[in-house]
Amino acid sequence: MIPPNPSFTEALTSETRQAFYEQHKPIAHMMHLILVVLPLAGIVVRGMVGAVLGLTVFLLCYYLMPYAWFALHGSSRV
Repeated sequence: MIPPNPSFTEALTSETRQAFYEQHKPIAHMMHLILVVLPLAGIVVRGMVGAVLGLTVFLLCYYLMPYAWFALHGSSRV
């Protein structure tokens, strides 16, 4: 269960992240798409360095999305 207004450290826990993505299926599907697209776009633009940067950006988005969602939407959940 996700706390109503998780702090930054609470939002980074695996339990909160898993519950968030289970409740927000469209966001989870978009993350799957982004996982494939960002590294490939990085390869096209900058080669192997771009692929690593694309994967790094994806990982940051994946871990920070629950916190950003609750920071922007308050305690309301879709």
